[in-house]
Amino acid sequence: NHLETSLRPKPAITGKRVFIGEYGFDARRTPEDQRVEKATQVIRIGLEWGCPFILSWAVYNNEYNFEDICENGYWLIDNNGFKQPLWYTHHDFLNRARVAVEEFFAVNARFPDFSDYRSLALHILTNMTNSSNSLENPCDRLSMIP
Repeated sequence: NHLETSLRPKPAITGKRVFIGEYGFDARRTPEDQRVEKATQVIRIGLEWGCPFILSWAVYNNEYNFEDICENGYWLIDNNGFKQPLWYTHHDFLNRARVAVEEFFAVNARFPDFSDYRSLALHILTNMTNSSNSLENPCDRLSMIP
């Protein structure tokens, strides 16, 4: 709230003007199920606060660990092109959100405003379940290379 209250008023803009520009958790040190859980928490907390945008750090990793000779794993799709459980979390959320918006429109003959969408999104996040089937550490993949 500190940043938001420090901004000069803009009568043409309603709601919060501070957003989460980047969030992410590296797969090198964070097991995939924890990445999914932490990302879902960030999204939920941002929505509860009224954040207008919440952006994941990267679709593909952009950080390489030269010391350990492996990817840090700030990704939704790993360096071998495999979609990670966190990718599916975002994909699942967006698909459910599209359906929720369509259903809202069918009932209300209008698209949801931000407050309506926040409520829909929070409901979706509450009901989502995720599973993890990837390796916990991307450096472990080195042993899989023939």
